[in-house]
Amino acid sequence: MAFLTHADTDLLNLRAAQETLPDDFGPVTGVPLGGVRSEAQMATLLSGEVGRAQVVLVRIHGKFSAVPGAELLLAHARKAGQALLLVSGTGEPDAELAALSLAPAHTLDTARTYLAASGWQNTRELLVSLSDTLRLTAYGAAPPWPSRNTASITRSCPKTPRWRTGISAATRPGRRLACCSTALTP
Repeated sequence: MAFLTHADTDLLNLRAAQETLPDDFGPVTGVPLGGVRSEAQMATLLSGEVGRAQVVLVRIHGKFSAVPGAELLLAHARKAGQALLLVSGTGEPDAELAALSLAPAHTLDTARTYLAASGWQNTRELLVSLSDTLRLTAYGAAPPWPSRNTASITRSCPKTPRWRTGISAATRPGRRLACCSTALTP
């Protein structure tokens, strides 16, 4: 898999998530889109791991055409049979990006949901979900974890004895944070 993004936080979350993926998951490459400044640089990426990935997720701030080498990326994905997911960095549905994507619409919605929730746990579960859906693996993704705002409320709840973070929480699929048995909204 490859994750190209304009958001540095996505790459930080990816780095943390990679350490918790199953041993047989395969490589996941993170690329800062802001560092791609020409078609030649995109061509170099496509000749490496990005070009060999089965699934390519691209989170874009702005228009697809503004990404240097965007058409090269699209043409390569079509020719190589890659699943290409193009999502907006704002988290909102984008008709242009959806039309250009080479993946089912529900998969784009899933990616947006996990990315909007943020955090390395959600990045991990996004990767697992994309793998299960597009590479037909059976790792089993947990639903998105609460957003940072919800998590900070949960941590401050006096009836929640302990809020767990780290690998132990990430490896417990389906574990959700709750506060006083009341549903929280971000």
